[in-house]
Amino acid sequence: MNKKYKVGDTIYAKGKVKEIDSGDDYLPYKVKFEDNSIDSWLSKDSILEPPVKPVIPKGVADEIEEYKLKGVDLINYFSSISISGCDTKNSYNYVYMNTHEVTESHIGTLADAWNNGYTVASELNYLAYLPLPVSDLKNHNCAQLYHFDDQPILQVKWSPSKTTELQYKDERYQFTKEEIDQLRVDYQAVEIKESHTDEG
Repeated sequence: MNKKYKVGDTIYAKGKVKEIDSGDDYLPYKVKFEDNSIDSWLSKDSILEPPVKPVIPKGVADEIEEYKLKGVDLINYFSSISISGCDTKNSYNYVYMNTHEVTESHIGTLADAWNNGYTVASELNYLAYLPLPVSDLKNHNCAQLYHFDDQPILQVKWSPSKTTELQYKDERYQFTKEEIDQLRVDYQAVEIKESHTDEG
């Protein structure tokens, strides 16, 4: 990393805790830094967690890496997204969420990912539904499952649908393989279908 720091910048340094003095409330941690042979005693306040890297879809991550390899800067990457360029289709869909309005939080996430790195999200590859034994809900033949909330324990609700018209643009309706395995514990009859990855 070639970034130059100026006086007043906050930095993060990688080190390893070598010793703990539980009797010293002010400087309890002895740390050896990677590029320094001198051990330093640090206060609790000086040890910070590094910023959490944003989580983005794999297709978006691939486009970021592709643009960086081309030597494109962040501004031009965003310019490409705004015109829905064919080589930034995933990023375009991520920002606009298949509507015509910009999702501002996603803009910030992309900028953060570009500048500070990212984690790739688990692939949301599957749609889940339960076949209905009797087609009596206005020709609906299945109950499509979707995420009820963001709790750590997977919770779902369902909505009437047709197997040929399953909802996929809203991420609430998309599940990872691991989530499908969890669903099958409670819903043995659950059927799956691969999620569409684009609008086409």
